[in-house]
Amino acid sequence: MHYVRAVFLLFYYGTFVTASNILSSASKKRSDDLLPRSGYQVHLSLGAIPNTYTVTWLTPQPLLPKAQLFLDAPDIDRKTINGTTEIFIDNGTLHRTQYVHRAMTPPLSPGSTVSYRVSVDNNGTSSIELTFVTVDALATSARFTIYGDLGLTNPVAFPQLVQEQKQRRADVILHVGDFAYDDYVDNATWGDRWFNFVEPVYSAQPVMTCPGNHEGMYNFLNYRKRFSMPMREVSENLYFSFDFGPLCVLGVLQHLRCISSDDDIDEIEVYDATTGHGGVHRNFGPYPKTAARQLDVVEQDDDDCVQMRDKSMEGWTRRSVLSL
Repeated sequence: MHYVRAVFLLFYYGTFVTASNILSSASKKRSDDLLPRSGYQVHLSLGAIPNTYTVTWLTPQPLLPKAQLFLDAPDIDRKTINGTTEIFIDNGTLHRTQYVHRAMTPPLSPGSTVSYRVSVDNNGTSSIELTFVTVDALATSARFTIYGDLGLTNPVAFPQLVQEQKQRRADVILHVGDFAYDDYVDNATWGDRWFNFVEPVYSAQPVMTCPGNHEGMYNFLNYRKRFSMPMREVSENLYFSFDFGPLCVLGVLQHLRCISSDDDIDEIEVYDATTGHGGVHRNFGPYPKTAARQLDVVEQDDDDCVQMRDKSMEGWTRRSVLSL
């Protein structure tokens, strides 16, 4: 039996959380087809330090000498930020090569409208101008848009996502797995199309993600390479934590080990969420500790897999954990 469960765990300290739910009954009108897109899969996520952001984008060639983010925010002068580049070789028959670029902003004042562009070639060309409104990671409340299972052929919820973003009804998006259906298809060109499709929302609001079973191909290669979550250097996006308002949010992929075939990786990572993502900035109390399974290989008749139990979740109660 092959399956996977991805959850976000929200640990809260005395403040109620309002979450906007995206329903499958959203309008099927495809006016979103007319939204401007850069063609470079630009997306935004929360940075490791409160009120910073990571901008991620892809190009078919390396950017020399550096990938660059051009930032224009009210509280800083026009700023050029050098980014990093990682090679991404798909494991399909063509072994397509792309380059994933990441650049982190400095801390930005909450409530500011920020304009930005990214470099896209070695001739000085940059993307179209994109914008987002900064949020307050140190506020006393938090609003999330929470959903999963968003494909490319029938994305009926996407127009509602566009409206949610335009109306600023939430601070952060939590996409809890299953992207594109599936990102590896057609030598990963399907994933390229999907990222360009969602760019009007994903470049305008921070999006935090968990992988689902549809990301499992090639040991989650597309997911590990394309996204930029906190603690990425340690977990390759498969688990992470971040602060937002009164929350410590842990992104956890459960039962990853039940579908992995990578014999080179066999371990359980136990980590303290105070490390690796700026925990010294927290004012609301101590971080919880938890365990995340990372590509732990087991036999398919193992009790923990077949019985759909997860030892990493033992000890948590419904009063302390909201499983999404």
